[in-house]
Amino acid sequence: MKKTVLTLLFALILFTQADGGFFPPLGYSEDLYEPQQKAVLIHDGETETLILQASYKHELTDFAWVIPTPGYPEINKTSAKLFQQLHYLTEPLYADGIEFSAGLGGVADSTATKDQVTVHEQRQVGLYEVSILSAEDAGALIGWLNQNKYKISPEAEEAINYYVEKKWFFTACRINLNPDEEKLLKSLRKIDENITTSKEAVEKLTQYLVEKTKANQTYTQLRKIRTAKLDYGEVDEELENPYYYYNRHSRSSKPEVLISEEKYTQIFENYNGYLPKHMRQQIKSAVELALTQKTRIRSEYQCNWADEVNSQYCGLWRFTKNDEAYQVIEETCRKNCETLKVGSSFSMDELAETASHAAQKGEEKILAYFNLRKDKPHWHYNAEDMRQHYERQIRSKLSAQAYERRSAKESELLWKLVEDYEKMLEKELHSITQTTTHLTELVYADLQDGKHYAKSRANKYQILDSTTYLKLQRKHEGDSDEVGLRNQLKEAVEATVYWRARLTQTRLGEGTIQPITLTFPSHEIIYPLRISAINKGVTEILLYVFSQHKTQVEGFDVEYAKWIEVEDVEDYIEIQEILDDRYYLTKHRASMWPKQMTQDLVITKAPNNTPYVKKVKQKMALVEVAYMILSFTILYSLTCIVNLAAYKL
Repeated sequence: MKKTVLTLLFALILFTQADGGFFPPLGYSEDLYEPQQKAVLIHDGETETLILQASYKHELTDFAWVIPTPGYPEINKTSAKLFQQLHYLTEPLYADGIEFSAGLGGVADSTATKDQVTVHEQRQVGLYEVSILSAEDAGALIGWLNQNKYKISPEAEEAINYYVEKKWFFTACRINLNPDEEKLLKSLRKIDENITTSKEAVEKLTQYLVEKTKANQTYTQLRKIRTAKLDYGEVDEELENPYYYYNRHSRSSKPEVLISEEKYTQIFENYNGYLPKHMRQQIKSAVELALTQKTRIRSEYQCNWADEVNSQYCGLWRFTKNDEAYQVIEETCRKNCETLKVGSSFSMDELAETASHAAQKGEEKILAYFNLRKDKPHWHYNAEDMRQHYERQIRSKLSAQAYERRSAKESELLWKLVEDYEKMLEKELHSITQTTTHLTELVYADLQDGKHYAKSRANKYQILDSTTYLKLQRKHEGDSDEVGLRNQLKEAVEATVYWRARLTQTRLGEGTIQPITLTFPSHEIIYPLRISAINKGVTEILLYVFSQHKTQVEGFDVEYAKWIEVEDVEDYIEIQEILDDRYYLTKHRASMWPKQMTQDLVITKAPNNTPYVKKVKQKMALVEVAYMILSFTILYSLTCIVNLAAYKL
């Protein structure tokens, strides 16, 4: 049996009392991230399969997704990767505070609507709470939806009545952020057996951790926390391993336990003070930095621009008449040596400039000493270009010599510092590492004894300044801030208890949430556009049509039209599952106002099968490229003329 396959970006079927429509797409990634629903529709002549993916950026308490279908639907879930693969398959040619639901819950009965609304089925499908309904009256259906916590505006009555009169079925969906909440609660009861809800879990477990922290219990002492492995139930694979990278900083890996050792220890130390091992690490880092600063020689830049410099050490960046480099340059510089006759020390810039003139004249001693080559690095280099080229190379080699001298001097100062501490402490210290370790222990002992900076050995031996010592003292003692402690622990517990819920909401806003599949009997391919008239503002509709011929839709632009062979989708597993033969793919797009959505869309056969691929901004790109090539050609020609004239001179 041949199938006609239609994939489309389903126009919005969301009703909300909140004002503030959907954000416009940015760039061509709109196929993936635009805030509208995506859909795949497969029709074999008698049965239609509609795969929808929701996208919603407001409060989930306002979320109500109502999908009308001409026949009774069978509901399933599918992979969101289908929509990613369709996007990449049909790319154009480029020019360049949360409320958490705790389950399906009971259905509120209403005598006003019970005879006019039929609830055929209610069940959980993946992340969705689904109700399949039919109604004799649009007002009664809206009343039932509102009574069952679907927020539907009375303005929707006209659009819904359009389908009620046609005897269509309605699939009402909403997100259940924690469909397997009971499994998670069961694992949390290993810590506190009295937990009954997620909200209660946050309160009780936060209090539990507060008490353990105040009792000075480290993570290794929290056996229940370490051994209670969390069970989130059946988690969508794409929630754990998101394939979209948009807004990925908001994602987090699935927690294995209530709170990790790293997180608890961080909060514990903020309150009680750092553990001995971590405290020593903090002190050691501070001591290492202090010792380095005592022996560090300023850079060349600092020596040139600092108001006060140590002339003894800044002289390392200059060359004297005793240096070999100076002597080589002075011997060969000839008439360019005027700058080297005055003064007793010279900057690297002065030496490099003087030596470059000698190198340009072919002085072999200069060329050999600085390992310079006579070959032009570029064919268009004139005499001045070559001199500047030599100057840069000579400057680099002089700088390397100066850095070696500075490193040697810093090592010398470091050993001198070790000797000074040996004398002060009357203790043999064989290396800077041993010195650092010993000074760390002295400071740690002073902190343990509660010594103020004035009486500490950090001050006596000039190990640390007062600001650094006071910071270490605060880390050692902790802040004992119970309000801050409770807030930090509550935030950590909420991140674990509501992990699945928050990630689900994030992906719903991105348009990457788990899709839902509806299969129902239908003799024609119909896109239920009329219901979308309820939305405010413009709705963008994107349709991918797979069939045995090119298709057309009145009012829609064609962006892609081509035969798709089975081998064309070898890398697209999800598309392979819906394509069992050769199909013609036509991609349509249109933006429509509510007043244009007066009836459902019907996709029809196009007059011919002419292929087409949209070219994004191609005309502008050609103009820009032509202008850039012309500008570069003119500029390059002028440069060559000037260089040739200079070379002849």
